[in-house]
Amino acid sequence: MSQDIMKHEELAYEQLERFGKQMLFYNKMLLPVLSLQVCVEEVARDQFDSADGVLLNLIHTGIDTAEALAHFSGLALRNIHSKLSELFALGFLQHRQDNKVTLTELGQRSLNRGRAIRHVSRGLLYCAVTEQLLPRESYNKRLVTTEQLTADDLKFTLVAGEQQRVSLAQLSGINSLDYASKKRLNLPDEVEQLVAIEDYTAGFIPIQLLVAGNQQMHKAWMQFCSCFLDLPLNRVPQLSSMRNKRNAIQGVIDALKQDGVIADSNVDDSNSGVIRLTARQVSKRWLGATSASYLPNIIRCESEYVKPRPFYRYPVSAKDRLNGNALIIDLSQLDEKIQRQALALSKFYKKKAYFFNLPRKERPERTLPAYLATMENYKRQELLTIASELGIKPIRKWLQQANSANDGD
Repeated sequence: MSQDIMKHEELAYEQLERFGKQMLFYNKMLLPVLSLQVCVEEVARDQFDSADGVLLNLIHTGIDTAEALAHFSGLALRNIHSKLSELFALGFLQHRQDNKVTLTELGQRSLNRGRAIRHVSRGLLYCAVTEQLLPRESYNKRLVTTEQLTADDLKFTLVAGEQQRVSLAQLSGINSLDYASKKRLNLPDEVEQLVAIEDYTAGFIPIQLLVAGNQQMHKAWMQFCSCFLDLPLNRVPQLSSMRNKRNAIQGVIDALKQDGVIADSNVDDSNSGVIRLTARQVSKRWLGATSASYLPNIIRCESEYVKPRPFYRYPVSAKDRLNGNALIIDLSQLDEKIQRQALALSKFYKKKAYFFNLPRKERPERTLPAYLATMENYKRQELLTIASELGIKPIRKWLQQANSANDGD
């Protein structure tokens, strides 16, 4: 499992914590987008250099030949020709039929503001589902045109339904955006307004779909790494067909059995896209393992004191047994010891997340083991016993280092 995928998953759980929601579904989705080539008007941050400002002012007053400009500005004629070429290239000047120069509308406006106003071509990504500009985090995604889509692109991947007619109304509001909003949308602060849409390409980019709820959907987000955008529930694609779901249930039950987990299920036709299994027997090795996640399985599962973090992949020999469904495994029918272990580990990972979410300068200790050393000794020993019993090596390593730090004191 790649570090990027684990980081995205961790960010998704943090999003759920912020909103007090429970994950219902989490999987890759192809988002229909328009890759727009637009012409925008930008205003330079810096004032004109003195020579440009002088020349534009002189031309504005009617001094309109190179020789006259050289005389009144004090610049060498060759420098005048060079400067005029630059101003022509920027669109600030135009030739009259008598071979004299005059300001264009853009040049006049630039002179009035004391800053260069330029028309610049830029590329923007526009969502064909929500009809809004996409965040800067979306620009590192590979755009796949409709003609380029393959069977592999669509395998176990949802496709969001686009609008039949996409409104580009949000583009007209660029001039009212503040600095933070422009930065979020991958727009330079210099951009002031849209001039024209020059061209576009329709296609798809891969993102993560995060759906929160219990038996029914309550909220949905499109995830672009650390950025989450609301997705209206009526635009969430059908999560899974019942045929795929029934096949997936048997496939994952068989895969779990190989890992020492005995589970059963009742197919719930009303909750498409989510498989619920009740565990009757589990192995310690499986409880402590990380099956396509950064979290041990024991706290991915639902138990008496811990809400589920559904499995959205269950790979066996590189093949995902879930076929695009989400999987919730219920451990609440197992003995009390497992319920208590799940609670203790869940609290530990929340404590770890709290530490790493603090800015470095605000952390109470420099390292995680040093932070864990401040815990009460009996709690550390309880966690160390659980981690050793279930074979959770990272926790065991951190706690052993924390104990060593205490011993050193």
